[in-house]
Amino acid sequence: MTTSGQPSAPGDAQGSKLKNVVATLIFAIILIAFTVESELTQYVQSRLDFRQPFFIFYAVHSGFIIIFPLHLAYLLFSGYTVSALKASLTLAINDQFTPSYSATERLTAGAKKQLLILIVGLTTAYTVPAVLWFAAISLASVTDVTAIYNTNAFFAYLFSVRFFNLKWDPIKLFAVCLATLGTLCVVYALSTSTSLFARAEDMIKPTFPLLGHMLTFIASIAYGLYQVLYKRYAALPSETDTDETGGAGGGAGYQPITSGEHDRELNRQLHSAVGENPWAESINNTWGSSTIDEDVPSPPPFGLHPNFITSSIGLATLVLGAPLLLAAHYGGIEEFRMPPDWSVGAGILGIMASGITFNAGFMILLSLWGPVVVSVGNLLTIVLVFVSDILFGAGMSAVTIWSVVGSVGIMAAFGVLVTAGV
Repeated sequence: MTTSGQPSAPGDAQGSKLKNVVATLIFAIILIAFTVESELTQYVQSRLDFRQPFFIFYAVHSGFIIIFPLHLAYLLFSGYTVSALKASLTLAINDQFTPSYSATERLTAGAKKQLLILIVGLTTAYTVPAVLWFAAISLASVTDVTAIYNTNAFFAYLFSVRFFNLKWDPIKLFAVCLATLGTLCVVYALSTSTSLFARAEDMIKPTFPLLGHMLTFIASIAYGLYQVLYKRYAALPSETDTDETGGAGGGAGYQPITSGEHDRELNRQLHSAVGENPWAESINNTWGSSTIDEDVPSPPPFGLHPNFITSSIGLATLVLGAPLLLAAHYGGIEEFRMPPDWSVGAGILGIMASGITFNAGFMILLSLWGPVVVSVGNLLTIVLVFVSDILFGAGMSAVTIWSVVGSVGIMAAFGVLVTAGV
């Protein structure tokens, strides 16, 4: 991290390049994961007739718990210590919520309270659109649900302007609208062609399309709001290289995951420059420089904080969702029942695996790129579905003027947003 006018540290450019490569790889993975999750959810609820949206939601989102332990295990294998990572997260969270006491060894009472409020709030904000989506995909066609739900990019931009007191940016507004229109074109083309999805829907008739559309629209608004709330209240200032709407900005990003002597040297550089590191002086005064300089990464390693938040949401869902699941059962909303056979069980495990993968990567990118770029980027899943349908489904018969125009529009919109703030 360097101040304005100073030369960059030797590892800064390499670290930034590595972080961008990792972020791009994560983005590609979550595109595939979201596509798999959508198709498996449709398959399990419609083809296998296991219409249990609340149960599937509860299983998938409770599974988020494993994300942080898996990341922690990876970092321990890479050479970090539990005490160093614990101290790093403690410093980051204290500095986020109680800056005056940011260098204490334990979470302050104020930080604990604010963190609990944040987790419960994010869990609630995330639960509403997720439950509505799981419910809607069993009521309406997957193409309709996809089209309506992905308008969350438009609402994410509206909420970004409101929450961050931004001026309207004609370029970004144009890009968001272009992406939304492109989505409608591609989905319309899929629903009217002889593609894989059109054939599937001939066999899977929507049970209540109008209700499914209404639920999806509400979910879209709520999901756009959630993304902005996460960026506003949960993301650390050190996590982001983008402004609030996703353009390139001035924030300093995570240090890349490294190990061995190179990693320790980066940490020594971070903590030796008191003027460049807001934590360095208070850290050394509180804990002594002999252990902090060597061991505690600051800011936390790439992705550790958002994965901690994601796992916390999973734990809150496990605890708070159980009574709601029972209430739905005894209230006649959804009868609780376990998967009746191995095929349904395997399908739900697939939904869980893809959902966990998507949400782990999504939280990291939400911190790095901002809600607008990420939500528009998610529209590329529609292009991915279109391409996969050509390769594995109906072949070139899936290609129409609308699908091509819509796909080009989505990709162009994403490119505009990525470069708009550069």
